[in-house]
Amino acid sequence: MVVLKTFITGMLVILFLAGCSDAESTINMENEEAATVLLNEQIEGLEKEIDEQSKTLAETEKELKELKQVNSDEEFIMIPKETASRWRDNLDVQLWEMVTDFSMSYENGFERGETNWREWDGEIGEPFMTINENWETPGQLLSNWINYHDLSYWNGMDLFEVNMRIDYDSENEEAIGYVLTYGYKDDSIAGDIKKVMMKLEDNSWYIEDVFIRNQCHRNVSEDGELCV
Repeated sequence: MVVLKTFITGMLVILFLAGCSDAESTINMENEEAATVLLNEQIEGLEKEIDEQSKTLAETEKELKELKQVNSDEEFIMIPKETASRWRDNLDVQLWEMVTDFSMSYENGFERGETNWREWDGEIGEPFMTINENWETPGQLLSNWINYHDLSYWNGMDLFEVNMRIDYDSENEEAIGYVLTYGYKDDSIAGDIKKVMMKLEDNSWYIEDVFIRNQCHRNVSEDGELCV
């Protein structure tokens, strides 16, 4: 009897455990299905959000493209690469000549241009014509010469800009300075360039000669000497 009771008890325990295992499996399957459904819903939501963001991005890119087209047509002046490369090679180029709109001048029949080089009719100035131990570099010499002649005196008032550039030749101990003035309040002369020839002697720089040419708002005289 005891053995039979023990056997029956053992079988009941096994059946109970088996039932629990089946119940747990059912619960796990239900949880997995629920998790899958939830995950699919989240994926669908993200896909919709991505579609909406893509549409917004496409519209923004279109607006930027249209805005860029408007700006390029109305606000900026494009300079050809071939022209821009001249600036370093030719230091006497007036940059404003490259970007200023002179269409009105041409519409009125004017043939714009610049005069020939000619000797400057001003005095070089005694402190700059002879060897002076103060002028240790061509830049120092040229900047002091500009101040000496008050070439920047009307800058911002009767003219727009004054700047200088220097082409230095160390091998021949000489330099060419360019003083570029632009934006005169004048109906014929737009600007001018003074070409200052400088030499080095006994470790001191001096000015040998000065030449000038003008940029013209309208026409250049037949001999190429004046703006008319």
